Amino acid sequence: MPIVKNTIVTAVFVGMFFLSSAMCQDVKRVFTLSDEDLMSLDVYQNSDPNNDPNAPRIVGQRDITGPGVEFDIYFPPDNKRKDNYELSYVSCNNSGEGALVGIDVNDFDAFALKFTLIAIDGKNDPNAGGTLTVGALVDGAYRPECISFSEGDEVISITGNNAKKTSVIGFHMHKLSPNGWNSQGNTVTIRVEAAPNSEML
Repeated sequence: MPIVKNTIVTAVFVGMFFLSSAMCQDVKRVFTLSDEDLMSLDVYQNSDPNNDPNAPRIVGQRDITGPGVEFDIYFPPDNKRKDNYELSYVSCNNSGEGALVGIDVNDFDAFALKFTLIAIDGKNDPNAGGTLTVGALVDGAYRPECISFSEGDEVISITGNNAKKTSVIGFHMHKLSPNGWNSQGNTVTIRVEAAPNSEML
């Protein structure tokens, strides 16, 4: 089911919250990704927008001057499919180049990324778009954080790490609810960057 019913979306959000290992209560060492690392992400996890026009897809990707990489993400018009409103973009061990796979992260307690909302359909005022849930994703888990122009356009996601080596790493995002979004489709521009007080891989 797409974002037609708040209850379904909320259930997904809550489920992923507990799945993520949440944020460690006593985080000592946190790793993050550089701009070069973020540019090396190349796999859509659990979707195939190259062959499916109903799946969200990245339509632009820029290593900007200063920290971070900007992603333009197109969300197609709503339909009755769950994956119509969510996207996970990663480096993984079973597809793509796998540039970030097999890195030793055994000594790290968590993985973190900073997200900044830049525009929704070319606008950045409080009435532009609805709320996105974003998260730093590592080995299938992420710590969900909400981001919007009405409530706050910057967040840091810190996901607890239990992996010894990376097998899937990147970021996840989905629309939290249908409120504020154009049902005919949206283009979201978001900057993803290394989290402060974290170590580069």
